[in-house]
Amino acid sequence: MAKLLTYLFLLNIFCNFTTTSNIQSDTNTAIVKISCKDCIGKVAVLGKGDLILNSIITLDKTSFDSAGLCTLRIPLSHPSLAFLNIIGEPQDSSNSQYYLYLEPSKMLTAKIEGNLITFNGKLTIPNKYLNEYKLISKKTLEFANNFILNRKNKSQEDKLNAAKYISIQFDSLNLLIQQNSQLSKNQKEILLSNNKFFAAWKSANIQGTNWKQVERESSYSPELFLHNIPISKTFLNANMDNYRLVIDQEIKVNFLGKIYFALKKDGKEKFEDSLALISDSIIRSNIRLSPIKEFLLASNISIFLKDFGINKQVEANFNSFKSDYPVSKYLSSLESELDKYYALSEGKPISDFIMADTSGNELKLSDLRGKIVYMDTWATWCTPCIEEFKYSKLLIEHFKKDKNVVFLFVSVDDDESRWKSFLKRDIVPLGHHVIYSKKNNRSLVSLYRMSGIPHYLLVDEFGKIKLNRATRPSDNRTYELISGLVNNN
Repeated sequence: MAKLLTYLFLLNIFCNFTTTSNIQSDTNTAIVKISCKDCIGKVAVLGKGDLILNSIITLDKTSFDSAGLCTLRIPLSHPSLAFLNIIGEPQDSSNSQYYLYLEPSKMLTAKIEGNLITFNGKLTIPNKYLNEYKLISKKTLEFANNFILNRKNKSQEDKLNAAKYISIQFDSLNLLIQQNSQLSKNQKEILLSNNKFFAAWKSANIQGTNWKQVERESSYSPELFLHNIPISKTFLNANMDNYRLVIDQEIKVNFLGKIYFALKKDGKEKFEDSLALISDSIIRSNIRLSPIKEFLLASNISIFLKDFGINKQVEANFNSFKSDYPVSKYLSSLESELDKYYALSEGKPISDFIMADTSGNELKLSDLRGKIVYMDTWATWCTPCIEEFKYSKLLIEHFKKDKNVVFLFVSVDDDESRWKSFLKRDIVPLGHHVIYSKKNNRSLVSLYRMSGIPHYLLVDEFGKIKLNRATRPSDNRTYELISGLVNNN
């Protein structure tokens, strides 16, 4: 019988935890019982953060019964943070999300009334503090986002004061957690660190990145990488997304940023393969990072995919990771992400979408089949996008005799009237100007796996991708890429 239960448990993990209704309570199971009279007919979904894809993985889901009760069970081997979503019908706007703290073999009982959730059982106190965190972080997030929108008008002193404001928002809550003798040492560490990492993440966002300083500190072996952040597998086992966020910032700025500028000094900044190889090697060789090396290698691969797409070195890094960590919990996420980027590689059919011109006439990208399309995704609020327009004019002028080449400018503005007004400016290049339609069921950024805008894409006359993440108009290689397709006609 013991072997059978073990087999069923492993089989459930292999199936990505899509259901746990058949799991009985044991030392590797966490149980959540919910009472909610207003939730009859709704679905309770228990999930955890995917630390690679920045999404939520569903662990279990079930419907509330006629009494407004439901029970969720998930396999769990470490104390963990989780998300509880209460979902109604598509037309129901009262969906809610709650944060939960769970431990193996322990039951959490929750009661939901309106938007208020209360707890009962051995995990009551950590969950009470975690939901206090939610309230504070929501308020803090609103402040930070408003500040960032106007950051260019703020002084350095303003930024420092705003960052300090963020950091002190959790002081009272942290003191309560520290002084509560009913919390275990491990519970305190997780709760306090979750607060600390959130504050550190938003404080860094508020201050922005001093890229000139990063360039001055450029190095092929950044010594201070993750020097001020705890290297602990506990936070990864707890699926602590705030830990991921501060590590991602460190990787992008104080790790990849410094290596990039070292390459730039040597005139090699356009060699993404070199950046991918060097960064992977440093993580592997740094003994200090050993407790979280598996995560750092996976995260580094994911960041490269988002910023550069597929290249040979990223593929090599992934194959090495798969060989070294064949049962890694991050492997399925990386494989899923790789599949999406492979679908956007050279020679693959381009995914279609709906757009509208300034007169409101709808058309699709597929309507331009038979033409070579250089697509510029931009927005009126995107300064780097607009800075490229002067180079776009030169590019269009160069290929004006090639009637088979179309320069397509796709705006992702929410405000259509602002877009139309902006097009009247002299800086705007000629070409086909359209706006991405809200009738599409996913964003353009998601469709083409964009890391941001501006984003450029080159499509051949057969409607197949020549290059997703094509070079910018200001890059001389763009002329060569388009000429290569023209000369093949």
